[in-house]
Amino acid sequence: MTYYRAPQNKQQHKTASPENLYGPETETRETFPFFPAFVHVTGKKVIVLGGGEVAAGKLRLLLRSQADITVIAPELCTDIATMVDTGAIRWEAAPFVDTMLNGAVMIFDAADDMHLTRRVKVAAKRRNILLNVVDKTEHCDFIVPAILDRAPVMVTISTGGCAPALARIIRQRLETTL
Repeated sequence: MTYYRAPQNKQQHKTASPENLYGPETETRETFPFFPAFVHVTGKKVIVLGGGEVAAGKLRLLLRSQADITVIAPELCTDIATMVDTGAIRWEAAPFVDTMLNGAVMIFDAADDMHLTRRVKVAAKRRNILLNVVDKTEHCDFIVPAILDRAPVMVTISTGGCAPALARIIRQRLETTL
């Protein structure tokens, strides 16, 4: 059997010790750049940029939530067009303008256009909206973990974006176990 050891997070910060969270005693602890959390999106506006297969993958996951989903793209792949036709999502075919983000709580950029990403990143930051740029962790405010769904139990696996293939392998092995 082959073993994989993921790169270790080298960032360390002085933090309060568990025994005395508010006192002067501190110790050095390893930190992580992404805080693991589930975001409540029921009835909230979520934007997906891009109309291709990568965007379709994010949309399939988002459709399982109760978010109000809008896709911004000049063209759509067949899967996304079907989602629009069934009324599951909205489609904005117009070119991106900053105001399209108004009221959104989360954005997935799956357009693979760095010029657009730069514009979206500035607009999202100005509005305090969480941004995920697919496959570009360095531009992300949040990342999406590998997910194992055995309702009502959901298990997520993350490597902090440094080894997504490893997270998928772990998820697949857990699937066979569960």
